[in-house]
Amino acid sequence: MINFLVKCFAIIIIVFGVHTPSAYAEPLSSLLPDFLINNNQYRAAQSDAEAASESVLTARGAFYPTLDVTGTYGNERQLKPDAADTSMTSREIDFIFTQRLWDFGATDATVNTARLQHEQTIAVLGTTRSSLLLRAFSVYMNVIRAAKSLTFALQSEENVKK
Repeated sequence: MINFLVKCFAIIIIVFGVHTPSAYAEPLSSLLPDFLINNNQYRAAQSDAEAASESVLTARGAFYPTLDVTGTYGNERQLKPDAADTSMTSREIDFIFTQRLWDFGATDATVNTARLQHEQTIAVLGTTRSSLLLRAFSVYMNVIRAAKSLTFALQSEENVKK
C-alpha cells in the first residue's frame, strides 16, 4: 500500500514537473531586489532605522531655544452698579523665550542614547538583510536541487524503459 502511494506521488510530481515550462526560470540576482523590497520584515527594519534617525534629531532639539506664544482675544462687558457699563475688546499676546543653559549633561546623554539606538537599528537592518538573503539563497538552492533530482529521475525512468 505504501509503495503504491509513493509511486502515485512520484507520478504526480513527474507529470506536473514535466509540464512546467522553464520560461519562468529567473536568475537569483534578478529575484533578490524585489524580494527585499516586498518583504515586510525588511521594510519594518528600514522603518525602525528611519524612526531612530528622526529620534536623534528630536533629541538634538533640546539644545535649541523654545518660543511659546499665547494669545487671547475677546469681548469684555462689565456691568457696574454705581457707574456706566463698559464694553471693550480684550487682546493679549504673551511671548516666552526659554533657553536651557546647563542641565548637567542630561541632554548630551539623551542625544548619545538616541545615536546609539540609531546605530543599533542600522545593525539590526543589516542582520535582517543578511538573514533574509541567506534564507532566499537556501530556498533557491533547494529549488535547483529538486529540479536536478527531477531531471535525474526522468532520465532514470527513460533508462529503465529502454
